[in-house]
Formats: sequence, structure tokens, C-alpha cells
Amino acid sequence: MIITFSVPGTPQPCQYRQTTKGIIYQKAATKSWQKAVGMAAMVAAREQCSGFKLGMYSGPIEGWAIFRLQPSKSTKHDSGATHLQKPDITNLWKGLEDGLKHILWADDCQVQSAFIQKMWSNGNPGAEIRIDLVEYE
Repeated sequence: MIITFSVPGTPQPCQYRQTTKGIIYQKAATKSWQKAVGMAAMVAAREQCSGFKLGMYSGPIEGWAIFRLQPSKSTKHDSGATHLQKPDITNLWKGLEDGLKHILWADDCQVQSAFIQKMWSNGNPGAEIRIDLVEYE
């Protein structure tokens, strides 16, 4: 079963911070991005997969994601050009995984492979996502 969807907005990396008192927290922008990812996935799953039970899939997962990032006003990059700056690609993927947990799958450990790309976008920042819920016996 394959679910494809787009998430508009600036992709946010998942970076946990720790205070001097040991309290771990996330930035508000990251939480908002994860909610947007979850909502887009929920809508796509309902439209593309009849009878799919949200958060109940427990099999292997393959993922593809292309993150489009907006350059700052002081820099110029061609749309589609390689993005070689922060945020790290693995942190962008982790933010995506956290947004999809309990929506498309039970736990991140189910992801068996992922293709991740980040690029500049002079138009609309966001992400294009494809999740393959691998059929297994």
C-alpha cells in the first residue's frame, strides 16, 4: 500500500534541546511542522487507502521524502539546486517520522529504508512524501 502526499510550509528538523536542569523540549515550530505532516498524512491515507486504520500498521515501511527549503533573502540559489547547509537531512527525516508516528505506523523502528533529499526552492517550501507500507506474510 502506497501513500503519497505533500506538506506545505518550511520543513523543520527534529532537534531536542536540554535545559541546564535536564528538561528536554522541542521548538514550537518543530511541533507545528509535525502536526502538519500528521494531518496531511491522515487525509491522504483516508483518500488513498480504504479501510486503513490510522496508527495500526505494524509491518515494514519504506519512505521517500524530498524537502524543499527556502533560501534566506540575502542568498540566491536556483530552485532544485542541492542544499548543503543546515538543517541536517537526518534531522528533517526524524521530524517527518515523529509526525507520522501513530498516524501511519506504530513506531519509527518499522522504517526499513528511506530515500531522503533536500533542495532549495525559490517558490513554495515544503515536502513531497511517499510512504510504502510493505506487504509481508
